[in-house]
Parts: sequence; structure tokens; C-alpha cells
Amino acid sequence: VVTNLIEMGVSHSFTNIGVNGSQLILIPATVTVPSFGAAGPYPSSLNVTNVQGIVNRVRVHIHGLTHTFPGDLDMLLTAPNGQSVLLMADTGREIAISDVELTFDDDSGNILPEVGLITSGSYRPTDYQPSDSFPAPAPAGPYSTNLFSLRGIDPNGTWSLYIYDDTDQSFGRILNGWS
Repeated sequence: VVTNLIEMGVSHSFTNIGVNGSQLILIPATVTVPSFGAAGPYPSSLNVTNVQGIVNRVRVHIHGLTHTFPGDLDMLLTAPNGQSVLLMADTGREIAISDVELTFDDDSGNILPEVGLITSGSYRPTDYQPSDSFPAPAPAGPYSTNLFSLRGIDPNGTWSLYIYDDTDQSFGRILNGWS
């Protein structure tokens, strides 16, 4: 008799949330994207603590993305160990989006469109012009577009989402934060 033990991982989810004044009501932390430049806050961060083991899979959820020209948006995820993954850059071009729910997952069968409407759904990280850069304090490139590159790291620490609008005259927000 051969017995194989399979360790089942425990799923953890973290989100960037704020507190609504003294009412202690947790609210999603909105990220505001200006017509040109770094979003506020820059970066938007999650602090992960007390998680045992190593990272097996990373999925990033963007909750309520609105932008007048999404082709200007660049999003970079940085793990506590400094590894970075470019989630999206130069996608969707000039078709405005409103309240889109995006999940970035390497297991997705979809990529974001280079031209065309970005709709809510699950996508692999997508970059059509791989020479993107982000202002400090974001790490310098080149950047991976593969969330699997984060496997095996310690999940504890600060995870940062850098969002940058690289062309003038368009704006947006992530209304309900990210997780």
C-alpha cells in the first residue's frame, strides 16, 4: 500500500481598507488616479501578518475600476521581498470603463484586450509595451508579468500596488479598493 500525503493549502485574503472616522466602520480604501502621474495613495499597501508557510498562488482583485482612457493605466504589484509583477499596462486603449471588477490570475484563459472594451472578469497580467517604468518609490524594471514568479516567498509583510497614469488628460479611480 502506498500512501501519498497531500498538504492542502489554506487560503488567505487581504484587502486595503480604511476606517470611517470614529464610527469604526471598515470601508474599502479608494485609490484615485489623476489625469497624469502617480495615483493616491502611491503605493496603496496591504500589510500581511501571521500567515504560516509560503506563497503558492497569488490572485489580485481590483474592485470598481473606472477610467476615461484605460490604455494610460499601469499597475504594478510588489511583494514583501521586493519582487514585482506588472498586472496591466497599455490595455483597453481609449474606451472608457466604469466600475469594472478585475481579477489577475495566471490560471485565467484570458488576457486584457489591447484595443477594445475591458469588461469585468479574470485575466492574466497583460502588458503590450514592455518598457513601462514607474516613479520612485516603485522598484525599477524590468518587471515580470507572471504571478507564478511569487511562488515560494514568505507572504508576510507589505504588499504594494503602484498605479500610474502615463499620459495626460484622462483620470479614474478604484472605488472599492483591491485585495
